[in-house]
Amino acid sequence: MASSSFKKMIEERNKYSLERFIEHFKESPSNEFGKDEEKYTVVDHITIDGSEFIKNEFYFLNVIFEGNVTFKDIHFGKGFVFELCEFKGEVKFENCTSSEEQLGGFFLRKASLGITRCKISGNLAIENCTLKNGLLIHGFENEQTSMRSLRLEGGLINGNLSLENSSIEQSVLIIRTEINGYGLRLENVKTGETLRISPNKCKDIIFFGRSSIYRDNVYILGQNLDSLTFNNGEFQGEILLENTSIDKYLSIYGAKFQDSFKISSSESPNLPKSKNLEITIQDSQFENGLTFLGEKCPTKKLNLNFSEKSSGVLDFRNTSFREVHLKGINFNNSVFFRDCFFEEIVFSHFFNKALVSLNNNKPKGKETNAENLLIENSNLGNTEFYDFDFSIYPIVRIIDSRLDSIFVNGVTWFESDQLHIDESETDPKKILSQKREIYRQLKLAAEKQSDRITALEFKAKEVETHRLYLELGNVKKADRWAILAGKTNNHGQDWIKPLWAIIFISFGFFFPLFFIADPEINFWPDVSKAGWNFFWVKLSDHSKIIPQLFNPARRVSDMFDEIQYPFWVYFLDGLHRIVLAFFIFQIVSAFRKFVK
Repeated sequence: MASSSFKKMIEERNKYSLERFIEHFKESPSNEFGKDEEKYTVVDHITIDGSEFIKNEFYFLNVIFEGNVTFKDIHFGKGFVFELCEFKGEVKFENCTSSEEQLGGFFLRKASLGITRCKISGNLAIENCTLKNGLLIHGFENEQTSMRSLRLEGGLINGNLSLENSSIEQSVLIIRTEINGYGLRLENVKTGETLRISPNKCKDIIFFGRSSIYRDNVYILGQNLDSLTFNNGEFQGEILLENTSIDKYLSIYGAKFQDSFKISSSESPNLPKSKNLEITIQDSQFENGLTFLGEKCPTKKLNLNFSEKSSGVLDFRNTSFREVHLKGINFNNSVFFRDCFFEEIVFSHFFNKALVSLNNNKPKGKETNAENLLIENSNLGNTEFYDFDFSIYPIVRIIDSRLDSIFVNGVTWFESDQLHIDESETDPKKILSQKREIYRQLKLAAEKQSDRITALEFKAKEVETHRLYLELGNVKKADRWAILAGKTNNHGQDWIKPLWAIIFISFGFFFPLFFIADPEINFWPDVSKAGWNFFWVKLSDHSKIIPQLFNPARRVSDMFDEIQYPFWVYFLDGLHRIVLAFFIFQIVSAFRKFVK
């Protein structure tokens, strides 16, 4: 009974009216209010302006504010700190300032305004305040700072603006505020409604922490940033970056996005275009896709690092990339590059088990000097190339990679002198062998699409490369002759060459055949007028056999009634028919590129 009465007495003693609370500021030598072991209660609404507050620093501990609390035109001096406090009404800081000096002690006291492990039943508003040493709203994992909503509007914050281990039931609004120093950091924050950051002067924004949950949309609008980082956390609403310039880094690591993620380039004349933007995406899930509209946002470098943790659609449109790097194993991502230009594109240690699609790498108005396309130690799987121009890259370097399952449509291929392999390889035979393997894989890829025309083009390059390979070694001449014979129709691509060959060779056989067959003709030349007349008469008589020369199924008796030297006639006729059959086969082979 006595204990209960004593406790009640302590509670009554620790209750403060507005007048008593203000009086405490004037008389307290410690610049502190509250104790660890006791709770203090302020029962009235509190509004304190600069004329009533004479201290230049203060520390509130374990205080319950039962009414609304307003600090207006207050100079915090070294800082204001609230720890383990409970606010049952609204909290507002308006037109407050601080000095550049810091409070001593633990880290929380190094901020101009610190709120840690506090519970705010109403809204927290910080308007037009100048905080020279930053703003820290902080909690612990098992003892978070909580509030209904947060509005930070206007003013200047030097140092760090940090929200850590905090829960906001409704919206977070950070607008028209200049944030210098370390920028804005949100770590293990939970929000129930929209988070809006617009427009502010802020260099860096970081979303961090595995316990972060943003249950509604996140809008970052009209910003001029050095960097933006999403590191872990769950984003349940839409992410929209609009009219925002990021000059250095956009990094997305290990985050989960349940709704759409859209980035549109800066269109505001007040914001500079990004020049050195480097984008890195790794181990993140985009359940409703990421869309990057980079028409006015040229990007220095894009790093896509794939793993089992990565998933979703990544859609890049109308963007000029200085470099694009794809690495890792793509299990679940669908990646689209539409109307994007790449000065350099690198597939390095990349295995595509899902989808990568590159559509038109020469969009109008974005052409600059392309430099390099590198595929090394990779398996492109069913990577798709639509209207892709490989020929714009002076160097196409392919090293120890698989290309036999790629899909192409409307592609312009590289020339043979553009194809390179590993720079460290100096053995001519190995260089040719690897190039031959590349052409073979591209031929197989075309055959899988039933693209016989492209398949024959790569077959021709494969065989030609093999011929050069054979010339470097001691091989049978028969193999070289076989490859040379294949060139008579460009290895199945040209039917005109074998047709002309049939015509010229048949006329070449015509003369020795009728010279040998006709008994009235001898081989001694007679250049007299009578001799020439006789020659033209015989030429006219035997010209009827010319059509038969194009018939591989003819008989000698169909051409000559009388034969002077049967052996040589039959020998030449048989030889001609063998040559004729070969070139007819070459013509048929060339036509098969159109009809299987």
